[in-house]
Amino acid sequence: MNGLIGYALTDTKTLATFGATTYVLAPRWRTMPASLWMGRVGRRRGFMTGAAINIALRRGRGRPLAAELPLFCVATAIIGVYNAIGLQYRFAAAEVAAPAFRAKAISLRAGGRHPGRG
Repeated sequence: MNGLIGYALTDTKTLATFGATTYVLAPRWRTMPASLWMGRVGRRRGFMTGAAINIALRRGRGRPLAAELPLFCVATAIIGVYNAIGLQYRFAAAEVAAPAFRAKAISLRAGGRHPGRG
């Protein structure tokens, strides 16, 4: 879907999948800083920030950001940042679970639905 939207937004069709690229690269660049930041401010505040990012983008429904390809790429990067923060849920599951239940908690979190999707 991302590529189709990019294809419709640009005259340079070789850039059509750039939105998908920013979606993939943003978590790569933000996972470590998000982890370090959560270590400083706490997971609760970190997860709330991730939720706020998601809500802010969804509240606008991305309409203004989908008008041009560069803005669309910014929107997909913001969603990628939200996903980078969401990747930290598996570590939170391990921290709050009893030692005997940690492996199961991580597997339930890893195999479960990603928060905010759908």
